[in-house]
Amino acid sequence: MNLTEAEYAALESAATLADYARTCDAVKAARGGEYPDDWYTRVLASGLATRKAAQFNVSDKIEVRCV
Repeated sequence: MNLTEAEYAALESAATLADYARTCDAVKAARGGEYPDDWYTRVLASGLATRKAAQFNVSDKIEVRCV
């Protein structure tokens, strides 16, 4: 299932980092813990994640943590 227009709009209009994170979590939860097939294209490669990171003054780099 691809990212819906409503989900994309919610990501794009997130006013705070917490809102953006909640929306990301909800998108993933709606698909059983997986991001949608088009997540890379629509969110990462499109620059949306980078724009939101700049808006919230955080890094857009993906971190891999081992626990």
